[in-house]
Amino acid sequence: MRFSGQLTRQFMFWVALIWLGLSGLIFSASLVEGMALKQANLGMKVLAWSSFLKTVEFSWLLLPSTGLLSALITGTIAARRGELTGFYSCGGRPSTIVQAWSIASLAWVALGMGLAEYILPVAKHEQLGLDLGLEKTQQLAAERRPVEWVSIEDWRIFLPTVSAEGTEFIAPQVLEMRAGKLLYVWSAERLTFENNEWVLREAIRFSMDGVRKEFEEWNLDLSISPRDLWMIAAPPALLSRSVLRELVEQRRRVGTDYVEHEVSLARRVGYPLAFLPLLLIVAPFSLGVRRTRSFAESIGLGAVVVGVAFGVEGIFRMLALGRQLTPAWGGWGLAVFAAVVWLLSVIYRKLNQPSP
Repeated sequence: MRFSGQLTRQFMFWVALIWLGLSGLIFSASLVEGMALKQANLGMKVLAWSSFLKTVEFSWLLLPSTGLLSALITGTIAARRGELTGFYSCGGRPSTIVQAWSIASLAWVALGMGLAEYILPVAKHEQLGLDLGLEKTQQLAAERRPVEWVSIEDWRIFLPTVSAEGTEFIAPQVLEMRAGKLLYVWSAERLTFENNEWVLREAIRFSMDGVRKEFEEWNLDLSISPRDLWMIAAPPALLSRSVLRELVEQRRRVGTDYVEHEVSLARRVGYPLAFLPLLLIVAPFSLGVRRTRSFAESIGLGAVVVGVAFGVEGIFRMLALGRQLTPAWGGWGLAVFAAVVWLLSVIYRKLNQPSP
């Protein structure tokens, strides 16, 4: 029991060390990229802050991978020292260590959920603030959200960028419809909400016969509040879990696509939980007694599993966004897939266990 506790502490140490190390590499790469793009004149503080904000999301994505890599390294060290052989010869069982690791891993799962709920939205807001702040920082940490068309009554509106306050939309494109037919195409510098009215600023209108007309401002008859329009147009990463649930319902009511938001909602819980089944998959190899195995062999196996995990997660998410699977699969696909692989591996080992 004492040995399993010691090995669990080593496992947690390696999880923290690998996670911080990989996050540090990403931060350094972002910093170098900013320098290479000649953005250092913006100031090192701004550049470092932007690099840190970029690192936050990548750090969250790395959490499940660090678990399986740490398990492989910890097991390899214990095997090469002969500690695992001694533990098993005294009646110890691998399941004891795996249970201790799984319980300790709940802390990292909770960290992943906390990052997704509280830290990532704040980091995204900060990135957006840099993107839409002073002209010098507009190109720094710019992360445009995906193309977004919003359908509201007779209007089809494209909103590429929204302010953090949600009252100003930059470079909107507007299609004006009547009875299902396109009448005008509008482009403007910005769409703002002023005096309880939506106003297009510096707008240009094109009719279907090619006539162009310019307006300094033009009122749009939109029966939607700034908050609701911001929520409909805002990227899911900016929103908390409770607001995201409300947003899905609002997008259903106005007839706007909400699949991406449901995927994001499921992913905030399902992706961190993949830490546990991935750990269970590599545990049998990690806790093997073969003392001749090398760190290169363990890290190589870990790299393969990490690559497969990222690929599987991406496939499930793309299929969900393409409406080939339900949104829940987009968030939980990797965790479910890894759990099924683990169960199949357990069944295989039992079937091939030598008879006494």
